[in-house]
Amino acid sequence: MKYIFRVFAAVVVSAAIVGCKLPQTGWGGVEGMVTDMELDSPVFSVAVSYGDSSVLTDMQGLYRFDSIPSGYQGIKFRKDGYKDTVVFVDVPIGGLAHCSAQLRLIRTGWAVGGIDSNFGTILVTDDGGRSWLRQGSSKMIPETKLTHVCAYSDRICWVAGEPDILRGNTTVLFTDDGGVTWNSRGTSIQAGSEPVSIEAICALGPKSCIVAAKDTSLLFITTNSGTSWKNLRISGMVKSYSAIASIDGVNIWCGGETHEGGAGIDYSSDAGNTWEFISVPSSAVSGRITDIAVINDDMLVVCAQGSSSLAVSHDRGKSWSSVGGSSISSSLYSIHVHDENVWWVSGDGGQFFYTTNAADSFANIFPKSESSSSSISSFSFLKNGKSGAVVITDATGLSSKIYYTDASGMVWEEASIPYAFELLDVDFVGGSN
Repeated sequence: MKYIFRVFAAVVVSAAIVGCKLPQTGWGGVEGMVTDMELDSPVFSVAVSYGDSSVLTDMQGLYRFDSIPSGYQGIKFRKDGYKDTVVFVDVPIGGLAHCSAQLRLIRTGWAVGGIDSNFGTILVTDDGGRSWLRQGSSKMIPETKLTHVCAYSDRICWVAGEPDILRGNTTVLFTDDGGVTWNSRGTSIQAGSEPVSIEAICALGPKSCIVAAKDTSLLFITTNSGTSWKNLRISGMVKSYSAIASIDGVNIWCGGETHEGGAGIDYSSDAGNTWEFISVPSSAVSGRITDIAVINDDMLVVCAQGSSSLAVSHDRGKSWSSVGGSSISSSLYSIHVHDENVWWVSGDGGQFFYTTNAADSFANIFPKSESSSSSISSFSFLKNGKSGAVVITDATGLSSKIYYTDASGMVWEEASIPYAFELLDVDFVGGSN
């Protein structure tokens, strides 16, 4: 599950300066369009900021920002998965300046997996998945299987895995230099006195991260890059967590299996200080939740093991409907959304689906060069909705390939990796984990 950063619009209130001898402040506004530099296509939900205030671009990439001081001003454009951009513009008093921007896509991502040469595998790409290099060494990375990765930026990434038996630690690794160095950060994460395996991990900010212990209802959070962790929650309703998602680091969704064997979510609207339980009815989806996609402020999509349908809510989980079941014939394990209509979903048996109409219909986009006995370990897409990568593992489970796409998954090419590692998870900056 991947943290998706979003800045919400704020209202700028200006106070009139009283007194005829005080200088009067001039105000104006800016408007424009934000586009992807490579595709020259509109980019929606970009935070356009001046000072502490922001507005968001619409689906056409358009925005208007009023009440900005006149004169030469810097306007900042930010969206998760793209490089931050600042454009300077001369704002006229009482007028409207044109200020458009092109954003450069970040193509950095990481893949993680099993033990090779006495330490767990971490691969990095800077070209959208075309080529991969191994990072770390036995001095940085424990001799254990790495199972989950969450890329927050092109420099900050979290990796989790099975316990480090040699040192008796929970395996959580952190980098803030793009993977030049990896630091152990899981020492204080324990269930009683024992280290745990991590089932889900989600970055909430540059130094904040939340993890779920496997087969438990335990959540842990750090706000200091993993130097210390706090036991955030022991759920009374969710038996075990298996998915975490957040769009802003404040609203957090933790899904899994209830004590009755159904699908359930614990939701926090205040960064984990308080929680409420959301039941997902069996009429929408059945079984343990395996992934959660937060599309916007209100819309959620979840998939579950043992269910061939997706559950969708348009009101933050108050009500749910089932979609896609007639088009899918397998249990579903992972979902990534680009917008309200464009989704990718993977399931068992090498099933990989793509929809452009919110699950009314699906295309099966499993790479045709792979055999039916191969399975999908993980996949992730970049923020442009076109580029991504999928990890395909053979029937032995010990050898994996990575395929990349620049065509939304309709066309795939095999990536260059240094060796046939066992790979279990992949995530791009701005991706889905």
